[in-house]
Amino acid sequence: MTNNDQKIKCEMNFILSSLIFLLMLFSINTYAKDDFNVISQCSDEYEMDCSVYRFSESKNKEIIKGIKSPYVKKINDNLFYVKSSCGSPCKINLFISRDEDDYTGEYISFNEKNYCLIESDSKKKDCICEKYFF
Repeated sequence: MTNNDQKIKCEMNFILSSLIFLLMLFSINTYAKDDFNVISQCSDEYEMDCSVYRFSESKNKEIIKGIKSPYVKKINDNLFYVKSSCGSPCKINLFISRDEDDYTGEYISFNEKNYCLIESDSKKKDCICEKYFF
């Protein structure tokens, strides 16, 4: 191996090592930005007294407390749906994003593609479709 070949091999190793380091660094930063989650935590095994928490980067917050058996569903990376019963016919339907949350009492359906919430209004005897969060 000539001196020139050794020099080229050393430069190639340096470039490859640098690229690997940059890829690792970029992956770590991307993962850290996606820190958003919604969880439920209950004080008893029968889930009669539960709270729902939002964990979003540095903003952690208790969203609702004292509910029964909450069901938490991740709709996408930016939105969660929480459902619970508060007695017949009362139901809790809550949509939680990174920065806000929205309660609807008469939930019918939610279109995940266009973020359209369909709900009823018993007093007006009407159905409403509204776009939320985006």
